[in-house]
Amino acid sequence: MNPASLVATLRVDRHIQDRRSTDLREISVCCPRDAVRILPASGRTDGTLGNKNLKIKTILLTAVLLIPAYASADNWSKEQMEVLKFEEACVSAKSADQLMDCFHKDFVGWGQGSTVPTTKADRKKGIVESFANSESETMLFKPLSVIVKGNMAVISYIDSSKSTNKTTKEITYSTQRWTDVCLKDGGRWYWISDHGLDISND
Repeated sequence: MNPASLVATLRVDRHIQDRRSTDLREISVCCPRDAVRILPASGRTDGTLGNKNLKIKTILLTAVLLIPAYASADNWSKEQMEVLKFEEACVSAKSADQLMDCFHKDFVGWGQGSTVPTTKADRKKGIVESFANSESETMLFKPLSVIVKGNMAVISYIDSSKSTNKTTKEITYSTQRWTDVCLKDGGRWYWISDHGLDISND
């Protein structure tokens, strides 16, 4: 599926994915890759989508969709589409193992809220705990730019997600912006570095 069809087929009732931490209390219910801090519970529901959450979700999705695309799907090169296919699979990962496979063994990145750069090993605990405690799916993946130079690539994108805590059934929405540095090693792409920011409250 190409980036244009991902946006075109967006449905408000679809679900989501996210990303890293060492303290379980700080693991985002929607962010396995980075396990960012959980936002205050005000305005959340016990598993059903209330009017306030619907309003917040609508505002977030509208804001993301209004972001101008720096390139249309028709303009992506074969090399760019290869990187986008890799990113789409990683952002939509359905298990900790699948997401961990996106990280190169030499990965070092600066995730959301991290005081220092973290390695693949550093992020594994938060990723495993996040998947164990919540179910999440990607609602929107919007690539803004893709630069490919040989076996290196840099992609910047917005993704929005919804997550449900397996125990409390609490629903959490998240919108993030990411810049991922990718390395092609052994014939396939990996994340070699990244930097992300949660913009849900922006």
